[in-house]
Amino acid sequence: MWNDTLLEAIRIAPPGELDFRNIGLGQHLLVDDDSRLKVFTQLRDTIKYRMLAERAAIADEIAARTGLGSECKLMMTRSELTELKHMGMDIGGHTVMHPILSTLDNPKAATEICDGREQLAQWLGEPPEVFAYPNGSPGRDYTRRDVELVKAAGYRAAVAVKRGYSNI
Repeated sequence: MWNDTLLEAIRIAPPGELDFRNIGLGQHLLVDDDSRLKVFTQLRDTIKYRMLAERAAIADEIAARTGLGSECKLMMTRSELTELKHMGMDIGGHTVMHPILSTLDNPKAATEICDGREQLAQWLGEPPEVFAYPNGSPGRDYTRRDVELVKAAGYRAAVAVKRGYSNI
């Protein structure tokens, strides 16, 4: 995922200045863990509402500039997910590419939700029952439409990142 690539790229970057002005992301100074977290947070927040392809391209560019190899595998593998399931863990659904659902049209949002669930069902032998909204901020990252799409996909429940009850 683009955000994991970005995090790992900032984590492994050598101390000093990162100059991303030519891609519209300014200059950043890395001196310690706190500055790395600050830079990651700023870049992530700047990028996350862009279109999927643009987010991925920017993360890949930053990774290349910081020396993160393309062979780096950051996400859990199918076998790791299967192993967790066999150990008794519940695996929930998300989406395929981690889009901000509210930025997608109806067919694309439905496809992200349904295809993600179907992929997990194929891998794990049963579909997940709980969905996590990407980025998870009610009203901004997902809307009533997305709640209905999640229900229509067959999920029993969904979670967001804000505390409390969502009336969306």
